[in-house]
Amino acid sequence: MDVFDIYGYTKEEKMRILNNQKINKHNFETVKNNAIKLFNFFENKGYNNRQIIKMTALLPSLFNYSLDTLNKKYAFLKELGYTDEELFNMVLISPSILIISSPNILNKFEYFKSLGYTQKDIHRMTVLTTSLFNLAISSLDGKRNLFKGLGLNDKEINKITKEIPSLYTHSLERLEEKVSYFKTYGYSDERICKMILRCPSILAMSLEKLEDKKDYLLSLGYSISNIKYMFGVNPIVFVLSEENIKNKFKFFVNYGYTDEETIKITSKMPVVFNYSVDILSEKLDVLKSKNLTDEVVRKPAYLMQGVNLSYVRLKFFEESGFTLDHKMFNLLLIDNKHFTKRFGYSNEELKKKYLR
Repeated sequence: MDVFDIYGYTKEEKMRILNNQKINKHNFETVKNNAIKLFNFFENKGYNNRQIIKMTALLPSLFNYSLDTLNKKYAFLKELGYTDEELFNMVLISPSILIISSPNILNKFEYFKSLGYTQKDIHRMTVLTTSLFNLAISSLDGKRNLFKGLGLNDKEINKITKEIPSLYTHSLERLEEKVSYFKTYGYSDERICKMILRCPSILAMSLEKLEDKKDYLLSLGYSISNIKYMFGVNPIVFVLSEENIKNKFKFFVNYGYTDEETIKITSKMPVVFNYSVDILSEKLDVLKSKNLTDEVVRKPAYLMQGVNLSYVRLKFFEESGFTLDHKMFNLLLIDNKHFTKRFGYSNEELKKKYLR
């Protein structure tokens, strides 16, 4: 039994290491000694056997580096501001950070700074997506140029990549495929830009998952035109789990709305999928006490109004002797300026009057 068997490598992991050109030029005794030293090194860093196996099978060339070289790289990274906890996860996910030259790492920092990212931004992005250090600047530029071609400016590109830095790791072809997919819905470049800014993670989803989400919504009874509008207005629907969508759908049905009414409400105002069931219950309960829940089918925008604001306006209408009908429901939703002009009370004045 050799050292790799003792440590618990699978046959495939072992052969991946031994077939590496930089490894197989050594005799087996050298490889064995290097493996023992490397295991001890990473064990002292807090990694378990399975984690060390994963890292070394992913990057067999680690066996060629002296412990002194690895220690110097850890010290260099700590000087850049990374904590031990951050380095633990960064190395586990992307062990290549230990063999990238220090000048290359510094060059990447300078590149991102030149684009307008702060030191804090770069730190956070590289902790989340350490493989950014592996990417060529030409590759990073290619993705930024794709986004610019859609109409995003540098500030907007920085915004979405700070939120989802892994976008830089997607191939240019995959990103182009994603943009082409969105265009099959008839979205313009301007609309796609708005969708990306609202929910950058839609670019990280596979085409298969995007299609699955569309098919799931179709199975619930939504039409293609419903889905096109929902995705365009609230692309977060793309990334919600089917269970989340199903729970929101069932919530409305259990509240007394038909499937058709639920589809009408959620397709006209897809932002409701972002709300928790508890919040939706509070909003509808305010109307239920006034027998106005049916009005939501006609005006689902009500669901965007704060619970307290709805409550105090309805209380005001009642005390003022107004009949709570279609007309008054519409007035329930007007903005503060027009409400104050029409009724003489602002939102804040009504809250002070009725909320204790």
